[in-house]
Amino acid sequence: VIEELLAANLPNLEYLELWLGAKYRGADFTMENLKKLLFNNPFPKLKYLGLRNSDQTDAVAEALQDAPILDQLETLDLSGGTIASKGANALLSNSKLQNLQKLKIRYHYIPDALETKLQEFIGDKLSLAKSMVGHYGKGKLDENGDDARRYVQVGE
Repeated sequence: VIEELLAANLPNLEYLELWLGAKYRGADFTMENLKKLLFNNPFPKLKYLGLRNSDQTDAVAEALQDAPILDQLETLDLSGGTIASKGANALLSNSKLQNLQKLKIRYHYIPDALETKLQEFIGDKLSLAKSMVGHYGKGKLDENGDDARRYVQVGE
């Protein structure tokens, strides 16, 4: 879908919301394709970009590092995915996010301490709600100390 979108001639596109999905449910986007969207500026009037409902939100957050598209966006929406410590730390190291009018991360797995840091970094432009930390109980932890059992918001 991303390849087809990149091939389309949509110079006036202002709002783009992609529900990227989960690999275990057939999501087939690649970070290489996503980076073409983030770095090649195929939509010069884009103001809202939603990269939502992904089981790879940590990697998406990393892919956003120094992305030129952030210079033109008013809103970035990473809601509904599995973002946790690794993704939150990637966002904290991305100064371009401070140019946004709104960063939405509704439904997430970001630990409380990193939520606080993000709020301090982004300020009142951050819309951060519906933490799923501990929602599934303490299961197996990943290398970052986050619950390894993370699910996208819409998976069925």
